[in-house]
Amino acid sequence: MTSNPDESTITILKPVLDTGLNIRLLPGRVRFGITVYELAEETVLMVDAQTNYVFVDSADGLIKSNTSGFIAGCIPIAEVVTAGGSVSTIADKRAFLVG
Repeated sequence: MTSNPDESTITILKPVLDTGLNIRLLPGRVRFGITVYELAEETVLMVDAQTNYVFVDSADGLIKSNTSGFIAGCIPIAEVVTAGGSVSTIADKRAFLVG
């Protein structure tokens, strides 16, 4: 019998705290249909005093964020709450198929 990996150990596009209003996404690979995107480690600037939604956009394979919600067809990465010029919480919204 094999065990499923603990999600906390999966580092593909893992969102981690950086400095100030920044989070860092570890590198990874995503697929939309037959197109595969290789994504390098990236720092993403959040908007202060907001809930920020970080995702991979299916239209171009780029990491994006906004304060209105995950867009249709995207791959959600994180929901990030900010206040006072820093990140308060990072909720990991990645989903994995493990068997």
